[in-house]
Amino acid sequence: MVMVGGWQQLRGVGFDQGVVLLAQAMTASEGGDLFKTIHRLASQIIRTQDCQAVPIILFFGELLKAPCLSELGLTDMVINSLIRYLCWYDSSPVSQLLCIRALINIDFGAKQRCWSVTDVLVSLLGNPENSDVFTLVVLSCLQKNIFEAPAETIRPFLNAILSRIQPLFGAGSEQVSVEALQTLEILATFGESSDFQRQLHANIVSLLLHLDTKSEKTIQCCSAALQMIFSSTGSTKACSLVERYLEASGWSYRNFLKRISRQ
Repeated sequence: MVMVGGWQQLRGVGFDQGVVLLAQAMTASEGGDLFKTIHRLASQIIRTQDCQAVPIILFFGELLKAPCLSELGLTDMVINSLIRYLCWYDSSPVSQLLCIRALINIDFGAKQRCWSVTDVLVSLLGNPENSDVFTLVVLSCLQKNIFEAPAETIRPFLNAILSRIQPLFGAGSEQVSVEALQTLEILATFGESSDFQRQLHANIVSLLLHLDTKSEKTIQCCSAALQMIFSSTGSTKACSLVERYLEASGWSYRNFLKRISRQ
């Protein structure tokens, strides 16, 4: 810390930024102190009070950005510590939110890592008591997870993810609704399975109804999701009809159903 001027950098900064600077300074040195510090914090995080766990969570979140963490073989330890505290019965909504934000920094390429994090994220979406802010962060982390993880590790979770985001399409918050619809669009890229295709098709009516809104973002997300879902059917006529429907404002929902049922 002294060699890289870490203590000087901490002057005049906020608490959270101070933790970030501390983590950056320690990862820059890549010394044995970092190894010992992580082991010590990982063993203590559950035993500390919630307010004391916050700097540890911030510290771990910043460490997940550093390549040296993987080189030291400590990535899984940090991730498991965050997940354990996230699911800890005594953790507050604030610390849980910070844990999710920390987990967003994960490289989801590792299969085993993806399984554990995806399972937790999906379970968190099912809680009706979640705040809009918390739900948005979970959806953001889940989207990154789906994008980066190997497809075979995501497929077992497809139905569970879909069932958890469906109630969010009509959320009171436009942001939550848009994020959920964007997640559906991402899931539609996995439409090669006939079983999952049926699950996706069950959302067509909901998407069409959501097009009747004043929110441009919602309309764009619904349109993109519809195009992805219909493209997975392999029907050129159906895809063409959807494109025409989305471009022509004069079409009614009932008229569309009559036309699409003939394809």
